[in-house]
Amino acid sequence: MCACATDSPPTTTMELIEGSIEFDGVALSVEFQVPVRASSTEMDAAFVAALAQQATISFTTIGETSVPAGDSGPSYHDMQEWPAHDWRQEVANCDTKLGYIEWVKHNIEAAKAESKSELASVAPARSIFLEGLDATWITIGGIGSCWFSMRLDLMAQEILSAMPFGTVITRDLYDTDAELRSCLNKMCDDFEFPDWEGRTIGQFIAKNGQHSDQSSTPTIMLRATADEGSSMLNFATLHDLRNAIPADSNDWMLPTGQGIGFRRAKGGQ
Repeated sequence: MCACATDSPPTTTMELIEGSIEFDGVALSVEFQVPVRASSTEMDAAFVAALAQQATISFTTIGETSVPAGDSGPSYHDMQEWPAHDWRQEVANCDTKLGYIEWVKHNIEAAKAESKSELASVAPARSIFLEGLDATWITIGGIGSCWFSMRLDLMAQEILSAMPFGTVITRDLYDTDAELRSCLNKMCDDFEFPDWEGRTIGQFIAKNGQHSDQSSTPTIMLRATADEGSSMLNFATLHDLRNAIPADSNDWMLPTGQGIGFRRAKGGQ
């Protein structure tokens, strides 16, 4: 008589796990089984299934909402930011009639609008070098216009030096950034874009900038007449301009106590 071999059914090694959850101060725990080396998704599903088997579950409709096709609704993070118990409190206080999902969406949009408003309320920092770079005339103490001469190369270098030195000079950047374009041309009279395409602002300053201390260099000079050859009087050094304080929308107060304002022709404003 022959003994016939029989195939044993495949077996899966299981782990016994105890999972717990806390909600509103109440801790619940339940035991469940999962295959050895189960993924976190499998663990979550087994835990919820085991919990559902031991719990008495009931559902109550508390409102309705509509979600446009393709709209997955608020993310898990959003619902953590605006939890259901806060929404229920607002409903109880008659502060909202929105369903929970719509209430979360409303809070998201309100937060975005507030953020944009805060950004808009922050006035951009003024720069005396930017305001002076393209000035066509200046005022002293808020009175009258003056003939003047200005070291535009030093003004432009101050502006470029505030930019990241690793910024690459590209055709698109040169064409769209009027500030950068003006500085490059004022620092280098014979500037030709193709010669600098792909090179950096740091390289440009190293080649064309002033590298010795220019703090005491006369940067704005007043002239007796419009004639370029007329006598000139030093009015402000680079140090004065670096330490100027904004006085109002157009003027600056220098460390010397003198006020200066930069103006442009109407077409340049």
